[in-house]
Amino acid sequence: MTPLSKAIAFFLFVTLPFVGFYFGMQYQKELDKPFMQEVVRSPEVKMPEGIACTMDAKICPDGSNVGRRGPDCEFEKCPGE
Repeated sequence: MTPLSKAIAFFLFVTLPFVGFYFGMQYQKELDKPFMQEVVRSPEVKMPEGIACTMDAKICPDGSNVGRRGPDCEFEKCPGE
């Protein structure tokens, strides 16, 4: 192995990946600038209104099951109640 081949291998397998990573990060920052400016301009984030109930279920005496519903997230009535 010659000193030139060692230098070429070092450049290809060590230096070049780091340089590529650095320039890739810079490129990504440039792509994100318009998006980040838009986010900064709109500080008020509106959350969707409504209630999300948990997805648990209640097993009724007849073997069927019912989920939660309504503004208070109460279990629905079992069939026959």
